[in-house]
Amino acid sequence: MRDREPVGPHPWRPARSFRTRMVTATFLGVILSLGLCLVLAPGETHPGFVSMATPRGPTARRASKIRSHGLRRVAGGKGSQVRPAAARLAGGTILLAFERIITAQRRRVYVQRRRPGRGWSWARALPLARGDYTQRDPTLLVRSGNQVLLYVQVDDLRRMRASIRVHVSRGDSLRWQSRGRLGLRLSGGGARAGAPASPRPRGSLGGGHPSARHGVAHPRLALTQPFAALDRAGGVLLTVTRRFAGSRDGCHLARSPDGLRFGPLRRIGPGRRCRVVATGPGQLLLTYQSRARRRKRWRAFSRTSSDGGKTWTSPRPISALISSSDAHPVPGSPGKLRILFVVSTPVGSAVGLVTSTPSGRRERRLTLPGRRRDIAPFGLPDGKDLLVFFAREIHPLDFDVLSLKTLAP
Repeated sequence: MRDREPVGPHPWRPARSFRTRMVTATFLGVILSLGLCLVLAPGETHPGFVSMATPRGPTARRASKIRSHGLRRVAGGKGSQVRPAAARLAGGTILLAFERIITAQRRRVYVQRRRPGRGWSWARALPLARGDYTQRDPTLLVRSGNQVLLYVQVDDLRRMRASIRVHVSRGDSLRWQSRGRLGLRLSGGGARAGAPASPRPRGSLGGGHPSARHGVAHPRLALTQPFAALDRAGGVLLTVTRRFAGSRDGCHLARSPDGLRFGPLRRIGPGRRCRVVATGPGQLLLTYQSRARRRKRWRAFSRTSSDGGKTWTSPRPISALISSSDAHPVPGSPGKLRILFVVSTPVGSAVGLVTSTPSGRRERRLTLPGRRRDIAPFGLPDGKDLLVFFAREIHPLDFDVLSLKTLAP
């Protein structure tokens, strides 16, 4: 007669009590519930922050379908969309210009509009000038009578120089008229941007000169990264960055009564991505970024002037963190300074906002750092709110323009 199998627990598997089985089942149920909540529901975010979730699938590039806690896609498509700049017309229409990078040598500026009463639906983006693939860094300005001025940097790769051109339109027609290159002259009889290039220094083609390595303008003609803003008298403040000029490079400021004919450029300090806005009668705010030397981290600074730009205060770091860049000052009421910037962390980059008032200074993050980078923020006041445009990396080296609305502190 065969021996029977022992009844009871397996010899090498200890018996589990009823309590142990219940705890295990409860734990698995909680984990499954949390997973379903993360997939099916948008969830809550910390006040002042925006979810970093990005939609996927066939609707990933349709602006009308993107709604994640106020985060919406504004511009997408072929290539990378970076450097957004926005302006509001008298009737409420918002114009948005951005730079589309098709290849390393092919860049083009596009402009689109959003009329009031249409929610978040934007019209199709139209190129500024067909056939021109050397445009970059657009900046928009609306003057009296709904006159729209659009300044862009144009790279002449054949002559290795850069110039700044202005295009004029009326209202939201998006029919641009080119007014050619700006005749910008450096104060003290310097070279004029757009003038014939001077002889190239001997040996510069061997790669030792910065202009040969970077493929940009001749040192004496490299006026880049334009930024325009209105002053309190109705004129135009144009800030450009001069590069490859040794101790004379940095931020330069020019003024114009109509936005087309500018006075001489005057150096107001070192730095890159220089931007000046008027914050009151005779009061100016300058933001820029600089670093100690190559391969070091960028850091954003701000300076103020109370005499129309003749003298400036000492530089002040915009963020308490070491790595910050792409600072953009937002014009506001006197006594209140608002600055958007990009903060870089080991995890990724995010958009931050600094608000300075007589009662104190406040810094907060508008997006959370993640594996997708956020760059090039631009702020547009919208009543009590602040409409923020920025570029987010959807795929590696592929950026789209997104927007969010945050309460202006």
